[in-house]
Amino acid sequence: MILGRGTAEGDEAILAEYHHFLQDPRHRYSHSTLEGFRGAAVAIYRRMGKPIRSWSEQDILALYQDRQSATRHVYNAFFAFLFFRGYCRATIRLFEELQGDFSRYWTPFTEHYRQKIAQTAQEFGYTPNNNSHVFTLLVWMLSVIGKPLEELTREDFDPFRDAYQNQYRPRRKGGRVDSQLSRLERYLVHWGNLSLSHEVLRYDELVEKLEHPTIRSAILLYLYWSETKYQRSTTNSIRAALVAFFLWLQQQYPASSRLDDVTRAVALEYGHYLHQQVQAKRFGLAHQRGIVNLTKLLKQTAEKYGILAVWVQKLLGPSTKAIASLLKSSATVSGSTTASLSATVTSKSSWPSKASC
Repeated sequence: MILGRGTAEGDEAILAEYHHFLQDPRHRYSHSTLEGFRGAAVAIYRRMGKPIRSWSEQDILALYQDRQSATRHVYNAFFAFLFFRGYCRATIRLFEELQGDFSRYWTPFTEHYRQKIAQTAQEFGYTPNNNSHVFTLLVWMLSVIGKPLEELTREDFDPFRDAYQNQYRPRRKGGRVDSQLSRLERYLVHWGNLSLSHEVLRYDELVEKLEHPTIRSAILLYLYWSETKYQRSTTNSIRAALVAFFLWLQQQYPASSRLDDVTRAVALEYGHYLHQQVQAKRFGLAHQRGIVNLTKLLKQTAEKYGILAVWVQKLLGPSTKAIASLLKSSATVSGSTTASLSATVTSKSSWPSKASC
């Protein structure tokens, strides 16, 4: 119901509302196209031969069978109106079978949602490349759930998310989920339409162990961002590595309150610490590799999206080879090596405004 809940009672009133809607001067279609939409609605109603609110998925699919693309276009316009106003319920399978981009219909009336998504993506530091897909998912979600955005609840969203991902994953290599649906979920929480899930709250609870607010805020920003890009198991590994490192930093360098306090020399010292813990059999090899995997992920993120860029550049320089080779070796790094690596670190610069830290 991205156009709001329809209030028309009876088929004649619904058709009259659609005809009145087509007369709105904000439409970007030509007069002849709008007339074609009007005629198609009447023809569809006659062919269906039953009340509009009782049209099923099977009825609609049968109507579209063997139709040419031009006919599908005028049909889509009417069904988009019905879905967007809640007069007819869509299904995920129906959207997939019809293979029409319903998010492109009635754009003057949905533009504010696109703008809202674009603004939120910018606030979160995301590139705009996937904004259109996020908007399409918003259209699907509201059409399938059958509620306007302001009435959405967690109990509505979670079943839609699970049903959508169950149909999406078998078609993707490795059974990957659609990360953009996780991004939409993050936006809905940010807008106040959804309550926080238990798993999101766990991030806040773990990060609360860290004393410095700027570091807490930056880590939460990165975790929320990574949740929309990676699978949950990867996000959990990132979270564990981040929290473990910053708890160590807090203990060893209690005055370090910003990310750009973490130099390559500090990272190498942490590498020594991990290696010693593995040698003492306090940590497993997987934990030892955590700093390498973490730095690679952060470097990839910084290069592609610019998030945490200042800190990552200070921490890594051109590559992760120094840290990786350190962890593979049982020898300790000499003072001269550490000094050499530290000399490559530039003077501290302010934290990127994008992270609000």
